Amino acid sequence: MMSGGEARYVKPESTEKTILKIARKNGGQVTPGEVAIESEITVDQARKELDTLASKGLAELRVRASGVVVYFFPEFSSEKSEFVDL
Repeated sequence: MMSGGEARYVKPESTEKTILKIARKNGGQVTPGEVAIESEITVDQARKELDTLASKGLAELRVRASGVVVYFFPEFSSEKSEFVDL
């Protein structure tokens, strides 16, 4: 039995779930830097996770007109994008 003052263990959120939440919040757009800020992984690890999702067909690698590389999740897209196809 737990009393009101005891702390319970909460399993950390998976990186994939964090990425998908960011994509949903940002209209389908995610950068490795955003993932690193929202999770406990490095930018390089975030890029690898995003590459894995892209290889599964869940995301597309896009480039903004500014040259910034973004992983685009069409499932969460809310409007037309400003990306240039490679």
